[in-house]
Amino acid sequence: MSTTEMTFNDMPEAMTLLIGMVGNIETMLRTEQPQAEDVDRWFDMEALRDYLPDHPSRAAIYVWKKERQLPSHKPNKKLMFLKSEIDRWFRSNLRKTQQEIDSEAQQSEDIRKAKIALEKMKGVRHE
Repeated sequence: MSTTEMTFNDMPEAMTLLIGMVGNIETMLRTEQPQAEDVDRWFDMEALRDYLPDHPSRAAIYVWKKERQLPSHKPNKKLMFLKSEIDRWFRSNLRKTQQEIDSEAQQSEDIRKAKIALEKMKGVRHE
Protein backbone atom coordinates (compact mmCIF):
# COMPACT_ATOMS: atom_id res chain seq x y z
CA MET A 1 0.00 0.00 0.00
CA SER A 2 1.39 3.38 -0.98
CA THR A 3 1.26 6.10 1.70
CA THR A 4 0.92 8.94 -0.81
CA GLU A 5 -1.79 7.57 -3.07
CA MET A 6 -4.71 5.87 -1.42
CA THR A 7 -7.73 4.42 -3.12
CA PHE A 8 -10.99 3.18 -1.72
CA ASN A 9 -9.65 -0.37 -2.03
CA ASP A 10 -6.73 0.55 0.26
CA MET A 11 -9.03 1.65 3.12
CA PRO A 12 -9.38 -1.75 4.88
CA GLU A 13 -5.60 -2.19 5.02
CA ALA A 14 -5.13 1.42 6.20
CA MET A 15 -7.76 1.00 8.92
CA THR A 16 -6.14 -2.24 10.13
CA LEU A 17 -2.79 -0.46 10.31
CA LEU A 18 -4.27 2.50 12.23
CA ILE A 19 -6.16 0.28 14.67
CA GLY A 20 -2.96 -1.64 15.41
CA MET A 21 -1.02 1.57 15.97
CA VAL A 22 -3.69 2.95 18.33
CA GLY A 23 -3.68 -0.35 20.24
CA ASN A 24 0.09 -0.12 20.65
CA ILE A 25 -0.19 3.44 21.95
CA GLU A 26 -2.89 2.42 24.44
CA THR A 27 -0.70 -0.42 25.70
CA MET A 28 2.25 1.92 26.13
CA LEU A 29 0.14 4.44 28.07
CA ARG A 30 -1.31 1.79 30.38
CA THR A 31 2.04 0.24 31.23
CA GLU A 32 4.06 3.45 31.55
CA GLN A 33 5.40 3.72 35.08
CA PRO A 34 6.52 6.90 36.85
CA GLN A 35 10.24 7.46 36.86
CA ALA A 36 11.95 5.89 39.88
CA GLU A 37 13.76 9.11 40.67
CA ASP A 38 10.40 10.90 41.05
CA VAL A 39 8.76 8.18 43.15
CA ASP A 40 11.72 7.72 45.45
CA ARG A 41 12.83 11.32 45.73
CA TRP A 42 14.12 12.33 49.14
CA PHE A 43 12.78 15.34 51.07
CA ASP A 44 14.43 17.21 53.86
CA MET A 45 12.22 19.01 56.41
CA GLU A 46 11.70 22.14 54.31
CA ALA A 47 11.01 20.21 51.10
CA LEU A 48 8.44 18.07 52.96
CA ARG A 49 6.73 21.18 54.33
CA ASP A 50 6.54 22.61 50.82
CA TYR A 51 5.29 19.31 49.37
CA LEU A 52 2.41 18.71 51.80
CA PRO A 53 -0.74 20.63 50.85
CA ASP A 54 -1.30 22.39 54.18
CA HIS A 55 2.42 23.23 54.66
CA PRO A 56 2.54 22.04 58.30
CA SER A 57 4.86 23.60 60.84
CA ARG A 58 8.17 22.00 61.72
CA ALA A 59 6.77 21.32 65.19
CA ALA A 60 3.80 19.40 63.75
CA ILE A 61 6.11 17.26 61.63
CA TYR A 62 8.31 16.49 64.66
CA VAL A 63 5.21 15.48 66.67
CA TRP A 64 4.02 13.17 63.87
CA LYS A 65 7.49 11.65 63.69
CA LYS A 66 7.74 11.23 67.47
CA GLU A 67 4.32 9.53 67.56
CA ARG A 68 5.45 7.30 64.68
CA GLN A 69 2.61 8.55 62.48
CA LEU A 70 4.91 9.85 59.75
CA PRO A 71 7.41 7.59 57.94
CA SER A 72 10.90 9.02 58.21
CA HIS A 73 14.58 8.14 58.01
CA LYS A 74 17.53 9.60 59.84
CA PRO A 75 20.76 8.89 57.98
CA ASN A 76 23.75 10.83 59.30
CA LYS A 77 21.60 12.52 61.98
CA LYS A 78 19.51 14.40 59.40
CA LEU A 79 15.77 13.78 59.24
CA MET A 80 14.75 12.69 55.72
CA PHE A 81 11.51 11.57 54.11
CA LEU A 82 10.96 9.33 51.09
CA LYS A 83 8.34 10.71 48.68
CA SER A 84 6.73 7.33 47.95
CA GLU A 85 6.29 6.67 51.69
CA ILE A 86 4.90 10.15 52.30
CA ASP A 87 2.40 9.72 49.44
CA ARG A 88 1.26 6.36 50.86
CA TRP A 89 0.98 7.85 54.38
CA PHE A 90 -0.95 10.86 53.11
CA ARG A 91 -3.44 8.73 51.15
CA SER A 92 -4.01 6.44 54.14
CA ASN A 93 -4.98 9.41 56.34
CA LEU A 94 -7.82 10.67 54.18
CA ARG A 95 -10.91 11.66 56.12
CA LYS A 96 -14.19 9.97 55.36
CA THR A 97 -17.03 11.97 53.83
CA GLN A 98 -20.25 12.43 55.77
CA GLN A 99 -21.93 10.06 53.32
CA GLU A 100 -19.33 7.36 54.05
CA ILE A 101 -19.77 7.86 57.80
CA ASP A 102 -23.57 7.68 57.50
CA SER A 103 -23.34 4.55 55.36
CA GLU A 104 -21.08 2.81 57.89
CA ALA A 105 -23.40 3.83 60.74
CA GLN A 106 -26.38 2.42 58.87
CA GLN A 107 -24.55 -0.84 58.22
CA SER A 108 -23.62 -1.12 61.91
CA GLU A 109 -27.22 -0.46 62.92
CA ASP A 110 -28.48 -3.06 60.45
CA ILE A 111 -26.02 -5.62 61.84
CA ARG A 112 -27.06 -4.80 65.42
CA LYS A 113 -30.75 -5.25 64.53
CA ALA A 114 -30.03 -8.53 62.75
CA LYS A 115 -28.17 -9.85 65.82
CA ILE A 116 -31.08 -8.89 68.09
CA ALA A 117 -33.56 -10.59 65.76
CA LEU A 118 -31.40 -13.73 65.67
CA GLU A 119 -31.12 -13.78 69.47
CA LYS A 120 -34.92 -13.41 69.78
CA MET A 121 -35.40 -16.33 67.41
CA LYS A 122 -33.08 -18.40 69.61
CA GLY A 123 -34.98 -17.31 72.72
CA VAL A 124 -32.25 -15.09 74.19
CA ARG A 125 -33.61 -12.07 75.96
CA HIS A 126 -32.04 -8.76 74.85
CA GLU A 127 -32.38 -5.56 76.84
